[in-house]
Amino acid sequence: MLFTVSTSRLLTLLYLCVSILTASGSPLPPDGVTRFGPELPPGFFRPEVRLKLGVVKPKQSPIGHAVLAIDDVMVHATWADLTDTQLIPKKVPEEDLELYRRASKWFPLGKAKFKSQADKEQALTDMLSIKLPPYGKTGGGCWDYIESALETLRKRGELLDSASVLKEFTERKGHFK
Repeated sequence: MLFTVSTSRLLTLLYLCVSILTASGSPLPPDGVTRFGPELPPGFFRPEVRLKLGVVKPKQSPIGHAVLAIDDVMVHATWADLTDTQLIPKKVPEEDLELYRRASKWFPLGKAKFKSQADKEQALTDMLSIKLPPYGKTGGGCWDYIESALETLRKRGELLDSASVLKEFTERKGHFK
């Protein structure tokens, strides 16, 4: 009887340990949130990155708001404040990234390739310095900004298949705008 009780406790303890070890080694994130891409150690540079178009579609608006994801960075054109008449390019703040990931429909556009991390940062700087016309004029909307940002990458020679990327964007733009 004593052997049976001890064996039962030992097997329960062994089962519990194996369960904990299996769960901690699981490839799923512990918080249950699906990541946008693999998490990389700080300072790691990946030369080839995926480009995705995100569309946030508010219920009260027939037009979706466009966001461009360049691997783990998101850029879009938005108002600096409610009195502005012109959209300005911005990175989506770190604290809002998860909100955009969940609230957007995402469409793959293609890939871009950078020579170095500094080159990628310069491309982002170039995209964030795009000047848009006033909102409501031709070229002044968030979709126009994403198109200009992709064109900036094309001119810099960083889109891997620029014709395909631009075609995919144009098709998505026509569907949501």
